[in-house]
Amino acid sequence: MRRLFFGLLLSLAATSWAGEGTLVTSSGQEYRGTIDADHNQFRIQNPDGKLTCVPLHDLLRLQLTNSGETNATDTSKVHGVTATYYTGKELNGAKVVRIDPAIDFDWQEKPPFAMNAGESFSVRWEGELDAPLSEEYTFFVQGNDRLKLWLDHQLVIDGEVDPAATESSGKIRLEAGKRHPFRLEFYEKNWSASAKLFWSSPSIARALVPSEALYTAPIPESDANSQTNGILGMYFHSGDLKGELKTRIDANIDFDWDDNAPIPGWDSPPFSIRWEGKLVPESSEPYVFELSTEQPARLWLNDYLLIDTRRDKTDELTTTPIDLKAEESYEFRLEISDVPAQGMVRLFWSSPSISRCVVPTQQLVPAKAPPLPPATPKKPAGLVLVDGSILAQPIETADSTAIRVKGSARPISMVNVSRILLQPVENELDQKICTNRQGILLANRDFLGGDLNWLDPKYVNVGSILFGKKEFERGKVLAICLHECSPSPAPAKFQVRTTKGSQIKADSVRIQGTNLLVESSIIPALEIPFADLAELKTDAAQSVEKQASAKRPDN
Repeated sequence: MRRLFFGLLLSLAATSWAGEGTLVTSSGQEYRGTIDADHNQFRIQNPDGKLTCVPLHDLLRLQLTNSGETNATDTSKVHGVTATYYTGKELNGAKVVRIDPAIDFDWQEKPPFAMNAGESFSVRWEGELDAPLSEEYTFFVQGNDRLKLWLDHQLVIDGEVDPAATESSGKIRLEAGKRHPFRLEFYEKNWSASAKLFWSSPSIARALVPSEALYTAPIPESDANSQTNGILGMYFHSGDLKGELKTRIDANIDFDWDDNAPIPGWDSPPFSIRWEGKLVPESSEPYVFELSTEQPARLWLNDYLLIDTRRDKTDELTTTPIDLKAEESYEFRLEISDVPAQGMVRLFWSSPSISRCVVPTQQLVPAKAPPLPPATPKKPAGLVLVDGSILAQPIETADSTAIRVKGSARPISMVNVSRILLQPVENELDQKICTNRQGILLANRDFLGGDLNWLDPKYVNVGSILFGKKEFERGKVLAICLHECSPSPAPAKFQVRTTKGSQIKADSVRIQGTNLLVESSIIPALEIPFADLAELKTDAAQSVEKQASAKRPDN
């Protein structure tokens, strides 16, 4: 018995793929455990070590829980990166921890926190990065000092190689729909320092890595020397503090947007912002607060309304002296609304011992961020076929007759393609463009009627009677509309669902090594790695599900 048990373990260990899941046979027998595949059969080893083999033709439904992916809908974090600032130039010395919305700094002669003249500093930014598309990315780090970048625990950029360079770059392939561990270290020689992080890909033009692609790392509570400073900013894509919300930790309240949206990608004002946290004075004395803005604003301290521009004249934004005690925490809230494209806001304070200045970072403690709202449901980048299948595979090239996607042995005819999604598209928006119009949907939501001539890894070329031939960077195109969907009401023989978002109707499937080979009259021999497989079910399973749904009381 012992020899048989170890033989089973060796058999599974020799397989290059295995996953946890549930398998149901055509007779209704259910098995749970570690599943692998070989020679058109699935093998299931239960927790007791018993091995069962099920031929592919006897399968009703297979559901896998593929591990190793970070949950991209985690609501315990905020957008931005956790930044640890050190008073030493080698990530040593006293430190201050805060959350930066993005890595876009030019400190010049002004250090990022209070420090003595002539001191150096260093920074470690940590968190996770969410790539919008599955493809190779190039990262660029700009700075006049040493910088190192890690992604997925790989050293992508090593500024030690050429410390005199003002920009370094590196490439790495990232998968959409998962969080990639991220770390950037900065070692500074003097105060005149800068640090900026950019990215680009075949589908994304070079740009700063935006706040919404970054998620903070947890701050260890056990670190007694760690001090989290700054103020929680809740940014609303409306003028009345309602609707779509982005959160981040701001160093302080000192902004002049000058035609730049406070959140990258928000191109249409007005906006509104609520800052919340605690104010901790450094000395016991009377303080005067001054708010500089032309927008409607209200400021509270311990729920006492100090400034209300809706009630007062907009040029009377200074409080009377308020007695505050050293090291005591005061609840703080500031709201501004109807912020235009050229909005600005600054919060100053002064006291007998402090000259008028912006309320400093080290005297602010951010409130706990509310959970991030659930991600807006999106169709993944890839193809929507005329039978309703979604093929979330990287798109390589296309012309007016056929398109090539990664993993497919042969091109797919354009006759069978309803839409080409070059970036993930919200379901609601996708339904709006699923009409009989042909053309392209741009990232700014403009729709241009026309026919696709070709696309390659960098450009999309379309033509129409109205504007002739026109070329666009792939990163500026959301979708290309070709035909209406016309799904058959009859269930397909097989339905395949992947962790990357594919939902495929197939005529046949077979096991080929560590891949599931999927074919239909539309899809020619597509290889899906078992590591990406979420569910495989037959038409019989679909019929059983429909019958069960019809028997539910709410139906």
